[in-house]
Amino acid sequence: MAKIRKRLRAAFYAAVLTAALAGAATVRGEEAAQQGGNGGAEISVDPGDSWMESGLIGSYGENGGWVRDTDGSYFYLRPMEDYTVLAVPSIMQNPELPTGCESVALTMLLHYWGYDTLGKSEIADKYLTYDTTNFVTSFVGDPHTENGAGIFAPGLTGAANRFLKDKGDSRVARDLTGTSFAGLLAYVSQGDPVVVWNTVNMQEPGEVNAHYYYQGKTYNFYKEEHCMVLCGYDLAQRRVLVSDPQAGLIWRNMDAFASIYKKMGSNAMTIQEFTANYQNFLFLLQG
Repeated sequence: MAKIRKRLRAAFYAAVLTAALAGAATVRGEEAAQQGGNGGAEISVDPGDSWMESGLIGSYGENGGWVRDTDGSYFYLRPMEDYTVLAVPSIMQNPELPTGCESVALTMLLHYWGYDTLGKSEIADKYLTYDTTNFVTSFVGDPHTENGAGIFAPGLTGAANRFLKDKGDSRVARDLTGTSFAGLLAYVSQGDPVVVWNTVNMQEPGEVNAHYYYQGKTYNFYKEEHCMVLCGYDLAQRRVLVSDPQAGLIWRNMDAFASIYKKMGSNAMTIQEFTANYQNFLFLLQG
C-alpha cells in the first residue's frame, strides 16, 4: 500500500492540470504559505511525466496540499484516492450512430453533468460541425452511416461549448490533448470524467487513414480510432473503467489503455465547473 500511495501521489502532482488548464485564479505565494503550511515534504517531478516538464514542486499532507507551478502560482488539490468510480451512464451508439462514437461519448459526459434527457443523436445533429478533410475541428463524413470517419478533441470540445452556451451553462469544455495519462486520472479523481480517444476493442493502432496539421501539431487518424469516457480507475488492480459506446461499461488494463491512448496522439477533453472566484475555486477542489 505504501508503494501505491507513493506512486499515486507522484502521479497526482505530475498531473496538476486541473487548475492550470482551466485558467483558474492563482494564489500569491504569501497566501499559500499562510494557508497551506501542512508540514508536508517537497517532491519533484521527472521531466516528461506531464505537459509541465520542469520545476513543479509541491507539499502534501493526508488531506491534500498546495502545489507550486513554475510561474510561482499555487494550486490546492486533493490527493488521489486508490479507487474512484464516477456515475457515467452507458449509451450504445448503434444502431443510430454506427460511426458516431465521439458524439455519443460527449452525450454520456453531458448526462453525467445532469443533461440526462439529451437524446443520443442531438449532439451529432445540432452541435457538431462537418468538413470533408478536417477531422480535427469537424466531423468528416456522416456519423449516421457506416462510412463516417470521426472528429478529434478540439472539434468535440467546440461542440460541447456550443451546447453549454446554448443551455446557459457556466461550465466550460476543455481540450486536454497532450495531457499525460496520469493527468487524466487526476481529472477523474477530482470528479471530472474525461472523453478519451483510444481504439475499438483495445486494438493496436495500425494504418493511418489521414493526416491533418492544426495549430502546430500533426494529427493522425487511425482506422481503429474509437472514443469513450474514462470514468474510473483502480490503482491496486492497475485497471481503468470506461463507458464505451460499443462495449458498454467495461474495465480495461490501465497500462495497455494508457499505451494506446499515447499512440493515438493523447487526445482527450473534459467539462469543468471552475469559477474565477478564488473562494469557490478552493471549495470545489477541497470538497
